[in-house]
Amino acid sequence: MTKQITEKRLYNITLFYLSKYESSSEKVRQMLQRRLLKASQQGIEIPDESQQWITKIVGQMQALGYINDKRYAENQVRILSRQGKSKSFIIQKLRQSGIDSEMVVALLEEAETDVQRAILWLKRQKKGGFRLKTADNETYRKDLLALGRQGFSFQTAKEALSESLKQIETEVFELENFDNLSDF
Repeated sequence: MTKQITEKRLYNITLFYLSKYESSSEKVRQMLQRRLLKASQQGIEIPDESQQWITKIVGQMQALGYINDKRYAENQVRILSRQGKSKSFIIQKLRQSGIDSEMVVALLEEAETDVQRAILWLKRQKKGGFRLKTADNETYRKDLLALGRQGFSFQTAKEALSESLKQIETEVFELENFDNLSDF
């Protein structure tokens, strides 16, 4: 037996979803729309006022503080920056979640630069200066292409690769100097 679509049921679905996931208001709307579509495909009658219910429920969740688009955007920018995602990727991802591009750009100004995010990505993927084996022209070219596929500009990719090589050289130099100190 399938359950009928009511305002209370949509409200409970929303509460359950928000108890598991941080979300934007647009993502909640999309989730509820998918639930309605799935129910209609199962032959359940969808009431005409269901769109009004969705708007009302999203408003209630915002009033209760369960949905906060700014908080969601800040968290996503922080998480995606730590993963080494590019500025263009972050903007596109949050635009899909219904977050205003201007808000995202403002948040990105406060976060790491694109070069820093590219270096984080190189480190996570063990590419560039973080490779376990020595790099040659072919691996350098492949790393440039990989950074390009991640949404980084050519200039940013070149700068990140050179910075990653400098970081490794600095770490090796510090280790060598530390070994020399052990002679005392």
